[in-house]
Amino acid sequence: MPTYRYTCEGMHAIVQCPEIDDEAGDPARQFAGRLARKHYGPNGYVRTMRTDNWSPDGSRVTYEAFIGRSVRRDPNTTAGHNEWLTVYRETIEDAE
Repeated sequence: MPTYRYTCEGMHAIVQCPEIDDEAGDPARQFAGRLARKHYGPNGYVRTMRTDNWSPDGSRVTYEAFIGRSVRRDPNTTAGHNEWLTVYRETIEDAE
């Protein structure tokens, strides 16, 4: 089973094995969460994500993420903005 390294510009890489999650969606949400906390502090979070485009071999996926924070501690209202993230996947180990 291969092990993948996911990277996103300006952030530390995430290394995952397929037993956990073999798609870039979960690492992308983690990268977006990091960005939300960077912009909005510890209360920042990711509200919605969508896949915008990807490479045929799955080595690059671009996402649009809405990041923000709750307004007046109301969990139903979020103040924030959209961010674009490109997540790159690299195979670092392929042992069977």
